[in-house]
Formats: sequence, C-alpha cells, structure tokens
Amino acid sequence: MFVCVEQQSLIKAVDELCKLPRKGKMYEYTDVNREELLKRLKFLSEKPEKLSIDEAIEICDASVFVKFVAQYMDNQDPDGVKVFKIYQESINLVGKIANNGVLLMLQAKILEKKGRELLDLSKSKLREANN
Repeated sequence: MFVCVEQQSLIKAVDELCKLPRKGKMYEYTDVNREELLKRLKFLSEKPEKLSIDEAIEICDASVFVKFVAQYMDNQDPDGVKVFKIYQESINLVGKIANNGVLLMLQAKILEKKGRELLDLSKSKLREANN
C-alpha cells in the first residue's frame, strides 16, 4: 500500500512522541494514587455481579493511567518497576477488551432503540391499514 511521505513522517513523529518520557506534576499525582487505582481494579476483578458500562469505562481509563504511571516510573526508578510493567501490559490488554465490550453494549442500546422505533412504526402502519 502506498503512503505519501507526509503521512509516514507524521506516523513516525507520533511514535516518537509516545516514546518520550513523561515528566511533570500530573504524573507525580498519578503515581501517588497508583495503589488506589490498583485496589479499585482488584475490586472490579473480584466483584461478583456483572460490570456496568461505567465500570468497564473505568477499566479502559485505568489502562491509560497505568501506562502513563509506568512511563513516569521508568524515569524515576528504572530497576523497581519490572513487576508493575508486566501488570501494566496485562491491564493494557484488559483495557482494550473492556473498551470493545463497552462499544458493543452501547451499539446494542442504539440498536434496541432503533428496533423499538421500527416496531412502533409497524404497529402504527398496521393500525392505519385496519382503519
């Protein structure tokens, strides 16, 4: 497939941006709350009931936060993050799966609403035909 030079350059720039170390207060705050984030993920994983859409969105967002925390930790303590890195990779996959689940559930709601509208239209047309 042919990709113009400008697009290839942009793709390379985005890849490089993603690899840059994360520094700053925001990442420090996220790192401070890492344990609470991990506790929440553990709670959601052990919850006996089905996850709500909001809880699934939490998991998606957590996967993004965990990614940034790991990048921040790399800059602060490169030797002390191996276990967290493995966990971060798992959370990344879980986040993608949760995201797909949320999208499917939202699509299902939209389809159900559209289906109800069509059934109501059908009923209305049937009523007109009987008059």
